[in-house]
Amino acid sequence: MSSLSLAIIFYFFKLALLLVIFAITIPLGLLKDFRKRQLKALFFNDLLVLVVEGYLEFLICGYLNLQDYLLFDQNTFTERLSLLLSLFCLSTATILPILMILLLAVCPVDFFSKPFFDSHFTVLTEGVKKKSKATLSYFLMFMVRRLLYATIAFSLSSFPCLQVIGLLLTTMLMQIYQGMYSPRELRELNRIELFNEYFVFLVSMQLYLFFNSYMDN
Repeated sequence: MSSLSLAIIFYFFKLALLLVIFAITIPLGLLKDFRKRQLKALFFNDLLVLVVEGYLEFLICGYLNLQDYLLFDQNTFTERLSLLLSLFCLSTATILPILMILLLAVCPVDFFSKPFFDSHFTVLTEGVKKKSKATLSYFLMFMVRRLLYATIAFSLSSFPCLQVIGLLLTTMLMQIYQGMYSPRELRELNRIELFNEYFVFLVSMQLYLFFNSYMDN
């Protein structure tokens, strides 16, 4: 079972448990501050954590389930449920970056420091400098990179050399972004991010060693 599956199970378990607690405490007027904090976390921080952390899994699982449904004539309940889940995964993974782009384009920088945004959407700017829209774009870059990765993986499956070039270009762009803006609040995290991107680039370069047969043909 993947970490994303465990996280989803935990989320719905937490949701069911909170419903029971709310049903008991609301008539008695107890735990008002606790209920308020949990509602802010559920809508929408906890959901955003699932989507952002499992973004690539959302894309891959959604695409594969949708392809399986379209290729095979299956009308069982489980297959229809699988179709709905795949559509949910793909639509969520597609809409979230668009919403983030709109927020960055329309809202001023200080909007992302307001209590309302911090209480409901803080996951989108957690640990990131809020001094400019470039630094606030860190998680947007995070999602767009994975969206490009999934697109390259599935659309260029017959051209592995182009896949590697695409992977190297996206890694290089992230290196440039990290080096120019240092978006994380902690200096150590910025160094770790650059170190990580550098070694991803070096490891990816080794994939060219496996393309002799393609180059010969």
